[in-house]
Amino acid sequence: MTKLFFAADFSDKLAGLKIINQVAPYVDCIKIGLEAMTALDNKGVPIAYAFLEAARENGKAVMWDIKLHDIGNTMMKVAENLCAQKMEYFTLHASASWEALEAVSKTCEGTGTLPLAVTVLTDISDGYCRDMYGHLRNDTVKFMSHRSGKQGIRGFVCSPLEITVVRDTGRTKKSFIVTPGVRPNWAVANDQKNIATPAWAKVEGADAIVVGRPISNPPASMTPKDACLRIREELDSVSQSA
Repeated sequence: MTKLFFAADFSDKLAGLKIINQVAPYVDCIKIGLEAMTALDNKGVPIAYAFLEAARENGKAVMWDIKLHDIGNTMMKVAENLCAQKMEYFTLHASASWEALEAVSKTCEGTGTLPLAVTVLTDISDGYCRDMYGHLRNDTVKFMSHRSGKQGIRGFVCSPLEITVVRDTGRTKKSFIVTPGVRPNWAVANDQKNIATPAWAKVEGADAIVVGRPISNPPASMTPKDACLRIREELDSVSQSA
């Protein structure tokens, strides 16, 4: 079954809490990212922690989208902290050093916390990817997922268009793949460039899809709850590839 993750990307605490509580019954996980981590409430506390508390009160898993990229010792210590907080998922960049990737993998082993290696961000075009990495997206994603998998990472973040690339890369065949850049046909693309529908992502083999603005800012005829239910219906309408 493909899980539905809601991206709680807000700078306003009350607005974020309102929508989290509205959609929590209809999603599997709340993704909390850098926007909420850097926005402060009136007491100077990052609003991400209020979102984390709301997710827990609603009985939901949390994806702490911190996108770690640092030296190995620092990443290991952060991983230890997140495991101690019983975070279900957190993100790191697949381009981190081998030592850092291995340290995170070993730290999280057997804890119930799954690190997710971000391969190539979904707003990077094929041409821009070639300029940055010297390869087109597919080849870069393949390389990033392979090097992460070699160091023991078993969770990955990629666009819906590269799910099979990650799935077919050596050690990553049985990995947990999370795909942002998912847009129903009734939603606008916004700044995402490598997108697909929820149905496409499920058929390709996504274990979870991340949807944010189509839920938090749906068309005028819908509420956030309506948006969640329509996405659920679309996921239920297709079968996942083996």
